[in-house]
Amino acid sequence: MSACAAVSEAGTDPQSIVEFCAAALENPDMPDAWQFNALIMSGGASHTLGDDASAVAALDRAIALRPGAPDAYRRRGLYRLAAGDADGGLADLDRAIALNPELLEARLNRGWALADRGDWKGATADFTHAVALDPHNPRVYLARGAVAFLDGEDAHAIQNFRLAIESAPRGAPYAVVWLALATRRSHLDDDGALAAGTAALDLAQWPGPVVHFLAGDLSADDLSAAAADPRQVCEAAFYTGAAFMFDGRAYEARDALTEARTLCPDGSIEAAAATLALKKM
Repeated sequence: MSACAAVSEAGTDPQSIVEFCAAALENPDMPDAWQFNALIMSGGASHTLGDDASAVAALDRAIALRPGAPDAYRRRGLYRLAAGDADGGLADLDRAIALNPELLEARLNRGWALADRGDWKGATADFTHAVALDPHNPRVYLARGAVAFLDGEDAHAIQNFRLAIESAPRGAPYAVVWLALATRRSHLDDDGALAAGTAALDLAQWPGPVVHFLAGDLSADDLSAAAADPRQVCEAAFYTGAAFMFDGRAYEARDALTEARTLCPDGSIEAAAATLALKKM
């Protein structure tokens, strides 16, 4: 095992992984397999640090070593998307799926990338393929449900959120949150899925406060106060804005959704949903 692999497996901080891998890659006698793994780890650590240019460069070298490795293209696709190269990112995800049509993560990644472009049909096709690959995985139903919700197909969204909850006996918190949004907007019956899904959760843990807020048990100010990190702050802003929008509180909804669009990371479902909602307002 190389020093690079050792520090990665030990859970070392990303900057140290990048440094150890760079040092390891200076060894001209390093076997190709070790070089490939070092580049994969270095790319992942660089991405975590927000240095997607370096992440892409590491994966360029990895792919040069193994041009038939589908997951390497998937990873580079994600890093290209994060760097703002949407066309290059999608091309890499296409290549990953062409090399391995059963690569679940590539299907999910491409689906979200297409959703970010507003291509609901393409995203749904990828998520439906993901369902066929892993029908017991709640993430695939959550993804397909979220896209249906964004496309205004509330009945289909509710059906998928129910399937996500049924597939996750230990709890599917975001399926519960999105089901609450879909039923609130549509007033359609969820056949008890929301109550069952909520009962399976530890509501003391995030996104428990969001569930309480959407149920009317927590104020928007209290939800904002409960958000403890940047991702939670983003989510609190988005779900507050969505709830205000459904309640007809247009000015407050616009402010909260604008905040969510600013705070939520590119490629996140909250960012995509906030952008779409603002366009429709």
